Amino acid sequence: MIEVYIVRHAESEGNVQKHLKGGRQNHLRLTARGVEQAQQLANALQTVSFAHAFCSPAHRAHTTCEIILSTHTTPISVRECLVERTHGIAEGRLRSEVEEPFLRAKKVKNMHFSYEGGESTYDVLSRVAPFISELEHMNTSENKKILCVSHSYTIRALLFCMFGSDAFIFRSIKGNTAVTKVFYDGEHWFLEYFNNEAHLTPNVSL
Repeated sequence: MIEVYIVRHAESEGNVQKHLKGGRQNHLRLTARGVEQAQQLANALQTVSFAHAFCSPAHRAHTTCEIILSTHTTPISVRECLVERTHGIAEGRLRSEVEEPFLRAKKVKNMHFSYEGGESTYDVLSRVAPFISELEHMNTSENKKILCVSHSYTIRALLFCMFGSDAFIFRSIKGNTAVTKVFYDGEHWFLEYFNNEAHLTPNVSL
């Protein structure tokens, strides 16, 4: 069996701004609060022995992963497929200026919508699907624990691929460093918990 801890990156500079972020803004760094969040999660996961760790190439995700693994020896494998959804010409603009068509598409569950030069939901699903297949082909005879640090929309796409339900695509990852834990028994995926932020409370283990 494999257990996967899927983590949204800690708070970044982009999260405190009112601009639309995406896969083209990989330079954004963690805020002081974000570093603290990642350290709190590291404390909660310090007894978990990770066999593998994967993360997005975005600075905010990679730094989060490094902090979580600061007391581990697990190497980090950077995967382009785990980057945030790209919003093309809308990235970097005020949400109030560009978000209306995105929200309208979300309301009617339009998975083909994309900004010019950006990705649709189906585009994101297509790039994360091979990663899910890679996880499924790992040896499940041993109990392996895997860390995966990514972004809100990409995490929802991962869950869609695992469970075959668009319910995840249209839900929100509610907070930075929120953890979703799933496991795979060699045939099926199972959800243990979703959007867990308990680690932000002192002395909690996950």
